[in-house]
Order: sequence, then C-alpha cells, then structure tokens
Amino acid sequence: MIPTDLKNLSFKTYIDSQLTTVDYQSLFDNKTVVLMSVNGILDNVTTHEHLDAFNKSVDDLKALGVDAVYCTNCLEPMLPPYLDRFFKRIVALPDPTLGLVNYVKESFSVNRDINVLAKHWQYVAVFKNGTPVKLFQNPVTDTISWKVAKSPLFRYRNLTPKVVKDYLTHNSI
Repeated sequence: MIPTDLKNLSFKTYIDSQLTTVDYQSLFDNKTVVLMSVNGILDNVTTHEHLDAFNKSVDDLKALGVDAVYCTNCLEPMLPPYLDRFFKRIVALPDPTLGLVNYVKESFSVNRDINVLAKHWQYVAVFKNGTPVKLFQNPVTDTISWKVAKSPLFRYRNLTPKVVKDYLTHNSI
C-alpha cells in the first residue's frame, strides 16, 4: 500500500529515451522493485561501475521476481540522457525534493540528517507493493567527509547485485 504522502510524489525522467513525468504509485504499486542510490553520477567512475553491474544483472533480478530496477539521486535535478546506456534497463528517479530518500530513511529508522543522507548515503532497497522491505547500506555519519564518501574503498561496498540476488533467492517477498 502506498503511503498518502507519497501519492503526490513524481519524478521527471527519461523512459525509452523520452522525457516524461511518472508518479510513485505507477512505479511501485503492485511491484517488486530494487532501488539503488547513486551519488555523484555525473563525475564518478565507481558510480558508473555500480550502475553497470546492476544493468548487467537486470535479467537475473527479473528471473527472481523483480519487476523493475530503479536508481535515485538527490543532487542532480535531472539525470542526463547521455547516460542512456544504463537507463534502457534501469529507470532513473531524480529526487530533488528528498521525498523518496526520506521514505527509505523513515521506513528503516535511519537516524541521520536527511541532507547528509541525500548527499552521501549509498544503499540498495527492495520494495514490495510500494513498501521498502529490505535495506542494504553503507552507514553514514553526520560528519562523514566527502573524501571518505568518494573513496573507492567505501563507495558501494557490499551493495552488489549478488547481495540482492542472494537475498531474493533465500527470502520470499
């Protein structure tokens, strides 16, 4: 069931190379969804590698019952179409209002400042019928430095498609 405060949440994004606006309900309702955060998408090799790993795993995830794979970013108001190599299979959901990241934060009682999370939080969440049911994350402190957050040793550590596939294989959702 979609919470009332998310029914008005919408995302301006590209689907099939066409600019469109889609709402939360049509993206998440009655679906099993994998959502990953991507920070610094425009300038970070590690983020591109992370996206590429999920892009290559979309069919495997769908075979395990996932209907859609989405990525979200709070810093860029629009993810550019030149990243289309990822977004033919993964839908990008820019979240400048922080509505989606806040929903994940509150659903898992993450006690951190929303602005710090929007900038640095690296996570993958599994949703069922619009509700987050599992969170994989690299924990963030309120004082995390940008240098640490951007480090290849920290970025997306243990947030791989394999972790999600193992979860889906061993848990019925």
